[in-house]
Amino acid sequence: MKLRERICIAAPQETVWTFLIDPTRWLSWNDKLIHISRTNPGPLTAGEQFGSRWRMNAREQNTEILVRQVEPLERLVVRQYSNSSERSCFLEITFELTRKRQQTKCTQIVDHSQTGASFFMQALIWAIYRFGKPVGLTNLQNLKRLAEADYR
Repeated sequence: MKLRERICIAAPQETVWTFLIDPTRWLSWNDKLIHISRTNPGPLTAGEQFGSRWRMNAREQNTEILVRQVEPLERLVVRQYSNSSERSCFLEITFELTRKRQQTKCTQIVDHSQTGASFFMQALIWAIYRFGKPVGLTNLQNLKRLAEADYR
């Protein structure tokens, strides 16, 4: 199951890309992410791995991030493993940037198909995503707010 969210950001791709390619900047627009453990400075590179800590509701979880693909200014694909010893289950997150008139269209694709979640659980996640109302701003709305402010 893939969940897609899109947003148009009134900033060039270069500005938006800076928030995607540096994981320490993820902390500024992803409210669920609370820590990044990364030894490599600078932009992400394909094949790089680093740790992260997430808070979902009251529960915190350590995960390992594997950078699968980096196409500068266009596409970033990462896999998030919740158990570093079990490499068959993961969440894959893709960000795609395209120029649309004077804006950047940012698409986030979250692929749950390899998480190990049951069909029922995936259906429940889809229904909540499709019909539920977010509390506060979504990650992409936070990204939009920050990228537009950074560009001005």
